[in-house]
Amino acid sequence: MHDGRKVLDVHGHVAAPLSLYTPVLLMLAANSPLPSAVKTGPMPPILPYDISEMEAAVAAHVRQLDRRRIDVQIVGPKPPMQFGWAPTHIIEACAQLINDLIEAQCRLAPDRFLGAAELPQQHDASDATHMLGELNRCVLELGFAAAYVSPNPTGTRSAPGLHSHYWDPLYERAQHLDIPLIVHASANRDQRSRDIFLGFQIDYQAEEYYAKQFLLRGRVFDRHPDLRMLICHGGGVLERYPEADRAHMVADDFADNLFYDTCAYDPVLLSAAIRQRGPDRMCFGSEVPSAAGTARNGAARPYDDLVSQIDEFDWLGEDDKSAIFCDNPIRFCNAFSSFL
Repeated sequence: MHDGRKVLDVHGHVAAPLSLYTPVLLMLAANSPLPSAVKTGPMPPILPYDISEMEAAVAAHVRQLDRRRIDVQIVGPKPPMQFGWAPTHIIEACAQLINDLIEAQCRLAPDRFLGAAELPQQHDASDATHMLGELNRCVLELGFAAAYVSPNPTGTRSAPGLHSHYWDPLYERAQHLDIPLIVHASANRDQRSRDIFLGFQIDYQAEEYYAKQFLLRGRVFDRHPDLRMLICHGGGVLERYPEADRAHMVADDFADNLFYDTCAYDPVLLSAAIRQRGPDRMCFGSEVPSAAGTARNGAARPYDDLVSQIDEFDWLGEDDKSAIFCDNPIRFCNAFSSFL
């Protein structure tokens, strides 16, 4: 809670331990899709599978939220576990397994989590129609409130840009279902970063910046005026041109269509992102439990305690903070309103 209002977090990832991804290993090794192990029960003895492991993982996730005063969080796929680089005939089975894990987490703590779907992105398909079956299942059967989109699912920058008409079937269906889309980069198979541990992190800010440029300069929201999208990590890289420079910046702000989250742990960057994007389009997002759980210099709180960090920005008014923590997340994903 913050000042008596719930803190709504748009950026979280499923808590499933790595052991529950063993069916993906088997699928890749056997070059063959398998039914979701969450639905079918135990895997072959060579790869033991126990969905009950989710219980401890979800309980630990909830404790992390409690320590950071976060009331409700959207949980989606772990970005490296979006398998858009896998063989085409395996991608959908991977997405189904991961979405079933997300649903299991939401079922274990329904008052704390909303689900966001992994989509089976095939970069070389004629358009995004192949994603709609899994989107429909997640929304209509599993009760998910959002869906993830990777702007670079193969990690090789071979997929259509988010402004491409390739995406129109997905955008139209998301509008019809009233489901927002969360843009989060995933794979990085750039050969230059192959010797860098966790090299996919390098790609996040660049790909999410490209996504913003493609969405705005490609006039996506002219074609899909009711579509709502959010770009993670503050929208990637900040702009070097001022908003008034119409030669380089898009004049329309699309403030009801395109949002950004606050998932930036350096306070200087986070402050700059809120100032540049504007508090009216920033949604609270923390990625808790994150890799930034170490204590801040000179403080007992960790870097990913972003409620406290934003609260310390004395240049933000209370109305702005309330908008970031609660009002804007509801504008982006109206399923949050059921938790108030």
